[in-house]
Amino acid sequence: MTLHNNRFEGTLQLPQPAHHLQTVFAHRNYLSCPIEGRGYRDEAKLATQNLVAPGNRFTSALPSWAMMGEEIALLVSPGGLASAWWCLDYAYMVLGTVLTLAAVGCVHGRKMHLFLLFEPQPGFELVAMWCAQMMGLLALLVLVVVMPIYLSSANLYACGNIWLRSTISYVHDSPVAEYSICILATLWAFLLPPCLLAPLERYALQQYPRSALPTQGQDSPPWSLYGLWLLAVLGLSAPIMLYGLSTALPAENTMGFSANLLTVAHVFSGLFSFITMVWLAPMSAQAIVAYTMPSHAVGDTASTISCSMLQFARLMIMLVVPLIMILLFNQDCLGMWIHFYSPCSHDPTSFDIATQLCINESAAWSQPAAWSQQGSWLLSEDYSFPYNVTTHDSICSPPLRVPVGTCSRALIEALADVMFDKLVITAFLGPGLTLCIALPIFTQVWQRGWSWMYPERPFLWYSDDVELSYVAMLMEYGLSMGLLCPPILLLVSVGLAANCSVYHCATHVLKLGSYTRRVDRAPKFSFLYVSHAIGCVLALLFVLDNDLEGWLFASIGIPLGLLCGRGLACRIQTPPGGDGTKGVSTLLEPLLDRRNSDDCTSTNRVDMTRAHP
Repeated sequence: MTLHNNRFEGTLQLPQPAHHLQTVFAHRNYLSCPIEGRGYRDEAKLATQNLVAPGNRFTSALPSWAMMGEEIALLVSPGGLASAWWCLDYAYMVLGTVLTLAAVGCVHGRKMHLFLLFEPQPGFELVAMWCAQMMGLLALLVLVVVMPIYLSSANLYACGNIWLRSTISYVHDSPVAEYSICILATLWAFLLPPCLLAPLERYALQQYPRSALPTQGQDSPPWSLYGLWLLAVLGLSAPIMLYGLSTALPAENTMGFSANLLTVAHVFSGLFSFITMVWLAPMSAQAIVAYTMPSHAVGDTASTISCSMLQFARLMIMLVVPLIMILLFNQDCLGMWIHFYSPCSHDPTSFDIATQLCINESAAWSQPAAWSQQGSWLLSEDYSFPYNVTTHDSICSPPLRVPVGTCSRALIEALADVMFDKLVITAFLGPGLTLCIALPIFTQVWQRGWSWMYPERPFLWYSDDVELSYVAMLMEYGLSMGLLCPPILLLVSVGLAANCSVYHCATHVLKLGSYTRRVDRAPKFSFLYVSHAIGCVLALLFVLDNDLEGWLFASIGIPLGLLCGRGLACRIQTPPGGDGTKGVSTLLEPLLDRRNSDDCTSTNRVDMTRAHP
């Protein structure tokens, strides 16, 4: 049975009874649900002549004879939202909630409501709370308007992954929904820059005037910093690279990655990404700045350069690197995993399957015979000839091309999975851990250790530069994947609000040290436009790749919306004849009226920038 590369939908039902079934190739289709049909006489031979999992979404374990029958990344758990994968996310939520409640109880006692109901202080808290409110409003609009469209048109798989039905990746064969998606994507491209990004950047200009920028060429980082940071980013990308491989590479591979390693990389991808972006990347950035710029190892310059490095790292690790890995290796894209598949690499005759095709004289289409007057081939006797069912090259060396209508879905599915897991940890477990280690019983230990290691530097728990970079990271996820995966927007807004509450509790209730620069340079939020553009490009790629109804409207509207929205954002950000500090958007006026309080600055100089969960 050879059904591969046909884009069949539905379920796979093997012939019953089929006692002599020896070959099954059904990969690269849209098949799902359990495979029906088991117990064949030639299962030993069938076990070497099958390929069914890659490209499909089968639920439960595959038959015992199937290759890759236990690859967790290639199967969909039959438990749906009660699967082991979701149980891990539930565990993050429950553990984070318990830690947060315990820490808040220690800090506020019976007045636990003060953790959420507080007056944001001028400076970081105002901008963080404003971002949380705006992303919450955006999440509400998308969940109410967009998610029902996705749920009602998720017709790609008969079964499939339940939670991915709330994303764009399963939309199929619904003209009304497809037109609606094209219109919404165009509005997303046009409205977000002037309504969200420009006011945020304008607030940064209010807090850090551009007139305070140092002269050009001053404090310029050396080229060695860029080279070392690029190498560091590649090293920090290793877990997400393994995640990309785990979505396609089987346990039988020539790269040397075991099944357990691929499983761990896939299941705990969100946790590894969280640890990388919250702890490992900030520490690496600070170490490289201190090594390449010893005269600016601490202070404003080091903080600004470190934050710029983190922005680049987050864009690469959470977007660019996984996109490249999925594009190269996933079965639904270029499918280069097959070149590292052991049965293909070790045996040049693997999957060379031939049979004898027997034809009797009643056949009218066989070649070795005389042409009859009726225009058909007639045989004088029975005839048989060899027929190649499959060849090694047809399975192991397919043409290097991106299949139409599959790669864009694979990219969105992979990004949605890893971002969702990471944001669950960020929104629930991260705040609980941060607040617990900020309690006096722990901070006394941190302070003693810091004083012993760096006696000349003050112990500061927070730096607004790092906190603003953290806020921007969460917004980056929402801007790049919010339209394609609405649940991500909800987690982003929860994460922003929780982070702001923890910051206020640590700095104003527990009185931990924090630092805000008086003047240096405005925090850079311009890269958020890049994240927004990446999200729009992914939406346009999905529309064109799947030939949705309204593709012509989207192919014109999305690029035009990006250009017009960016132009309008520039006008809002800096009005003609203004200096960038007047004519503030009315969305920010209630917040900016309180920006001049002296409480938002500190005369101390930062000696440590610390990222936190």
